[in-house]
Amino acid sequence: MTITAILIDGPDQLFISISSFNLRIENGVMKYIQIVTPGLAYAGDIADMANALLTIYSTDNAGITQMIGFLPITGITSYEGARNQSITIMAQA
Repeated sequence: MTITAILIDGPDQLFISISSFNLRIENGVMKYIQIVTPGLAYAGDIADMANALLTIYSTDNAGITQMIGFLPITGITSYEGARNQSITIMAQA
């Protein structure tokens, strides 16, 4: 299974690679999404999409893709350590 994140802001879309993600679903309703993307290469593009929807899709081994959920972005944080960098994007209802 492959998990994909896409930021959607009107007609604009930005596909993001994910190194990890967390979801919170309560009573069948998506409440919280958090993804981590490695590196800072897309920091400017992600910042430009700060008002977008964070959408999460899964694709199984047969190539069937389905949306897991989407929520409006509520936070973007960059982390820069001695050897690694990442960006965390949070979305919640």
